[in-house]
Amino acid sequence: MSRKDKGPWPSKLDRVREAGLTGSATWNPSAIADGNEEAKEVTVTGAALGDFAKASFSLDVTDLVLDAQVTVANTVTCILANN
Repeated sequence: MSRKDKGPWPSKLDRVREAGLTGSATWNPSAIADGNEEAKEVTVTGAALGDFAKASFSLDVTDLVLDAQVTVANTVTCILANN
């Protein structure tokens, strides 16, 4: 596929970029033991399954992995994992 023939992808990616959906929550995770994780659901109005999600945390999460995904309409689940 050439750059001129962009197919359906650019329109879908543009929708994600232009949506600019945000949400926030207060989260005070407990100590997370090696191999465990803790999840927090955050309401993000307009989020849909298949949308990209990313998260940030206001404190140092050294040695932890923070992930985010839309798990149901209008909800992003954030996971702190100690792998």
